[in-house]
Amino acid sequence: MKLIIFGATGGVGQALLQQTLAANLEVTAFVRTPAKVQLTHENLTVVQGDAFNQADVTAAIAGHDAVVSCLGSSNGMKPSTELQEMTQIL
Repeated sequence: MKLIIFGATGGVGQALLQQTLAANLEVTAFVRTPAKVQLTHENLTVVQGDAFNQADVTAAIAGHDAVVSCLGSSNGMKPSTELQEMTQIL
């Protein structure tokens, strides 16, 4: 199975990344900042992109069997539509 994780550098994303790699799945981490991915693994591919950019998302998803969103809002506790916007793009 080939899986892509959006938001793979956040707390939940990192935990999921560790679990999927431990299960020997092929995993793509879709992130804004590749340097934040602390793991290396032969089954891990890191793709830099913007979850607000339809072209980035579409290109990254191609060829994957499953998509998982671990995206969060950068606005903390303030009201925001960021997650709604990114989810529509996904």
